[in-house]
Amino acid sequence: MFKGTPNTNGRPKGSQNRLTTETRQIIFNAIKEGEEIFLERLGALQNRDFVKYYLEMLRLIVPTPKEIITHEEVDPQEIKIVYVDAADEIKRLEELESRNEAI
Repeated sequence: MFKGTPNTNGRPKGSQNRLTTETRQIIFNAIKEGEEIFLERLGALQNRDFVKYYLEMLRLIVPTPKEIITHEEVDPQEIKIVYVDAADEIKRLEELESRNEAI
């Protein structure tokens, strides 16, 4: 028989199980204990190797961006650039205005 109240909702979204949490803690402690030796050895590398391994470690820490896929088709739009002689354009607009005022 079941004792207590059953959890019908399941584990909350985003929560980790106990094994994952414990495993991460063990790895963290192992790294923390060897931190001084690790930093000394990293510092002894030539610049080129240091940058190479530093970037490799960043890949483990910083999430990789994922491609965003959209299913919406976009029609290309045409952009037309027209150079206009301002004096001629002003004269044309004034003529249009004077015609509209005469009506």
